[in-house]
Amino acid sequence: MPVFMTLYMEAPPESLVPGYYYAKTNVSAGSSTIGSWDSVNSKYVLFPSDEATNHYKTDTQNFNKFKSDAESYFPNFIGVVGKGYYKNGDLSSLALDINIKFTTKQKLSASPIILRQLSKISSRFRMMSLFK
Repeated sequence: MPVFMTLYMEAPPESLVPGYYYAKTNVSAGSSTIGSWDSVNSKYVLFPSDEATNHYKTDTQNFNKFKSDAESYFPNFIGVVGKGYYKNGDLSSLALDINIKFTTKQKLSASPIILRQLSKISSRFRMMSLFK
């Protein structure tokens, strides 16, 4: 029976992003040895973070512009945090946690309008999906 194995780097317990797979291999049926390991070039990156700023400058600039646009549109804006997933050095997906303070029921009922506005603002970002 063939066996597929991976090596996974766990994130620290306080991390806001999960760990990542960094190597994989296949062991053929009937084989008792591992031939070689192939690297897996994928990882999660938190926005904003030093890692994002140092290694993904363009995506960090886009994230910061998105954040600035959201802050200017929503007066009770609390914050935004992004979790980007990179495959082979390219941003494959981005999940954003957006905290907005609502003070009245009327503002809460306007949530679909707010989501549409956020979608317009997000056009600054090249991403697969804004909300997951």
